[in-house]
Amino acid sequence: LTRRNGSEAQQLDVISVIPMNATAMDYVLEWLRMHEGMYGISSCFMYHSGTSLPEPFVYAAEIACVLLGAKPIGMVQFTSPSDDETVYPLVDELCQHIVAFQALATEANPFPVDWE
Repeated sequence: LTRRNGSEAQQLDVISVIPMNATAMDYVLEWLRMHEGMYGISSCFMYHSGTSLPEPFVYAAEIACVLLGAKPIGMVQFTSPSDDETVYPLVDELCQHIVAFQALATEANPFPVDWE
C-alpha cells in the first residue's frame, strides 16, 4: 500500500488484516457469537492470553458479555495509570453509555448494576 503525506508518498507494509464488519463493536459481538459453546463453555468466559480475539478488544467483549447477561459481573479498572483499562478500544465509550443510561433511565432498569 502507498500512503500520501502531502506530496510525499510512503510505502506501508500490511502485516495482518482483521475484518471489522460495520463497526469495531460489531466485530466483537460477532466474535462472541461465532465462538459460543466452543470447548463446551461460553465465549464470555475467556482467558485473556488464550483467546483469538485481538487483545485490545478483550475488555470491550467482557463488558458486552455483562450487558448480554452472559456474565454476572464485570470490572473495569481506572484507578491508576498502570491499571487503566479505559485506554483499550470501546471501553471508555461503553462505560460512559452505561452510566448515562443509568442516569436517564425512566423505566425498569434492564441493567441492575451496583456501581459502588
